[in-house]
Amino acid sequence: VSDVDETRRISKRFTVGLVLIVAGFFASC
Repeated sequence: VSDVDETRRISKRFTVGLVLIVAGFFASC
């Protein structure tokens, strides 16, 4: 596994987590 693939996977997971947090924030409002 190259560093580029690893970084892309981590950033993808971070983006998904961020979207879920934002969605939960708006849902709680």
